[in-house]
Amino acid sequence: MNVQNKSIVLIPSPPPKERPSDFEILLGDVAEIRYVPPSDKQEFEKILKEAEAMIVWGITGEELLSKAPKLRIVSRIGVGYDSIDVDACNRYGVYATITPGVVSNAVAELTIGLMLGLSRKIKVCDEFVRTKWAKSDMAMLPMGTDLAGKTLGIIGLGRIGYEVAARAKAFKMNLIYYDKYRNEEAEKKLGIRYVDFEDLLKTSDFVTIHVPLTRETMYNLL
Repeated sequence: MNVQNKSIVLIPSPPPKERPSDFEILLGDVAEIRYVPPSDKQEFEKILKEAEAMIVWGITGEELLSKAPKLRIVSRIGVGYDSIDVDACNRYGVYATITPGVVSNAVAELTIGLMLGLSRKIKVCDEFVRTKWAKSDMAMLPMGTDLAGKTLGIIGLGRIGYEVAARAKAFKMNLIYYDKYRNEEAEKKLGIRYVDFEDLLKTSDFVTIHVPLTRETMYNLL
């Protein structure tokens, strides 16, 4: 296919060091990938006028859409629409998409890592070793606590919440969750128990939140 006949996909970022990039490999047969950082305002707005698609990370709203007459789709690398003005996309007839599942494992692992950091006092112990360990009047090393036997309350048992529960089960934690919708299959498979919101907050040793950022969740959680 001739480059002139290809759709332009704009990626608001400096070109990667390694070329061709994954986007160029995956989409190169049907699209011309253009990497332009927004800081290069003149070139960015020039390409934006011709772009039919964008792959984005940051905020995408009215200001950008008003300068993209040919734009038909915005795809966010990540989960959730909080950085995309969906109402503005609807007004301009632009599809908005996300990449569900792409960060489920990474976020679940980070969640467990943060819980371990808190329970085992990793940051406190690291600072202790660096500043007090070798001193003659050394105090006792700060002791942490086990995750085993503790109760983990998960708010939102979607893709990420499920992956967190699966990992927490391996640490022998008691699992409870709250969600708008019950997941009876997960309850049977993971041994996780559904409770109401207030009970979750009252009985959990750790609480982790995995819900999309929407007006509804902001209102309910604040």
